Amino acid sequence: MKESISNENSISDLGVSNYEEKLSQLEIKNALLEKELKEKEKQINIMLKNISIICHDIKGPIGSIVGLTEIMIEDIKEGRSNKEETIEQCKIIGETCSKSTNLVTDFFTLTMLQKDNINPEVFVTQLKDRVDDQLSLLFVSADLKNISLINNIKDDIKIMANENMLNMAIRNLVSNAIKFTKEGGEVSVSSYTENDQTVIAVKDNGVGLESDILNNIFNNGGETTPGTNGEKGTGFGLQICKEMIERMGGTIEAQSEGLDMGTTFIIKLPSA
Repeated sequence: MKESISNENSISDLGVSNYEEKLSQLEIKNALLEKELKEKEKQINIMLKNISIICHDIKGPIGSIVGLTEIMIEDIKEGRSNKEETIEQCKIIGETCSKSTNLVTDFFTLTMLQKDNINPEVFVTQLKDRVDDQLSLLFVSADLKNISLINNIKDDIKIMANENMLNMAIRNLVSNAIKFTKEGGEVSVSSYTENDQTVIAVKDNGVGLESDILNNIFNNGGETTPGTNGEKGTGFGLQICKEMIERMGGTIEAQSEGLDMGTTFIIKLPSA
């Protein structure tokens, strides 16, 4: 009889133990699900904020285009237009459309990167050639401000990277450096090996950054600051760089000793 009661108690204890184990597993799953939901909610809120910023930023240029075309139509009707003025007005419309297109394109790229959590294919890449290509694309922008673009990367530096993503990241960083460097300044790209990684430094002698801005530079949520010549950006360039570099298994950080001390962006990617 006592043995029977003992067996029943053992079975009962086992049942309680199984129940507690299942309850513990359920609590862990609920905690993970809650964390995932909060992360999704955060991403949605960021996206909604970015959409509102884009709507606001595009509204202005579109309004300018509408206003300018109305003036052009009236001038043509009244016979007040001339070839030179019309060409200049068309240039303004073209530039405005181009900037709006860049804004939408950058936002779309960033959204796709954040949405599709897929790591890209990486291959052995000759770093110097990639940087040369991107500097040549930005020569005109730099020349307008008499800024020197310098590629200090050695011929034998090879990294593991997705070529398209690397190109876009370098182009964004150098473009950003040109934007915040005063006339007659300098933007350089250099690299060195550190253990099994290659360090890429995009350095300028421009306006520099204060510590509070430096700490949040990759999370500005589409907000943009005019350049030294009033240049405007989309506000998404650095976020896109961070997403791309991290997808390729690398890291990126910004360094600056303060205002008017220049800025250096440090990228670390696996060496080939």
